[in-house]
Amino acid sequence: MTSFALRLNARDEVVLVRGEESVNLGPRKEACEEMLRFLNELSLLQRTGAFAE
Repeated sequence: MTSFALRLNARDEVVLVRGEESVNLGPRKEACEEMLRFLNELSLLQRTGAFAE
């Protein structure tokens, strides 16, 4: 499993960090809303068995 971290930068943007790599996910509000949508979809896939761990 890959480890990562979410951080806020000085401009209040969410940054996804994995090892030496980082990706700016955008303004905090929009990035958090997108992450919640993603996690909800992933949860649904896991519950229905459409996603194998």
